[in-house]
Amino acid sequence: MARSGSQARQASVFARLLKLTVRGPNDAVAGPIMYMFGNSSDQVESGRIRFVEATTSWRGAFIHYDGSANALHIGTHNTSDDNPANDANS
Repeated sequence: MARSGSQARQASVFARLLKLTVRGPNDAVAGPIMYMFGNSSDQVESGRIRFVEATTSWRGAFIHYDGSANALHIGTHNTSDDNPANDANS
């Protein structure tokens, strides 16, 4: 069944809403900045972004900030599970 013009526009708007967009001026303070933080300072889990291959597991890659060590890790998760013990920092 073909979509009407209104339905097609709604589908297009919905598809754009599924994407994260951060926008702002060319400014170090007021520019496009995302903040991720925990409940306290110096947490081991101060932020993690996962790039996964499917919705059923963590298989893929990640960026992780360890606030206790002030270390930024880029790593992979090669198993089809959601066990953080299987994360491998590069």
